[in-house]
Amino acid sequence: MSESQFSFLDAEFKPEFESASRAEGYTLSDPGAAVIYARKSLESAVKWIYQHDPSLPSAYGDSLNTLLNEAAFKALEGGRIFDVARKIQRAGNRLFAF
Repeated sequence: MSESQFSFLDAEFKPEFESASRAEGYTLSDPGAAVIYARKSLESAVKWIYQHDPSLPSAYGDSLNTLLNEAAFKALEGGRIFDVARKIQRAGNRLFAF
């Protein structure tokens, strides 16, 4: 595989780089695995944002759904982060819905 579009994460965010690059690598060959790794990356990124953005209040829980649905998080970057995050979350939810 050629260089990952997530290579910029490798130096400072090794676990996130690994899951994001795996999601990228499985996109065509195993979309289910790609969704799992994308969601894992999302959860890690959202928790990092909460730890490092003082504009976000402490959430009342640490589930991905709780963190994403906090009004201040939804408002970040005009809602664009929330929109993409929600798509990844829903794809993961559909994968595990029986």
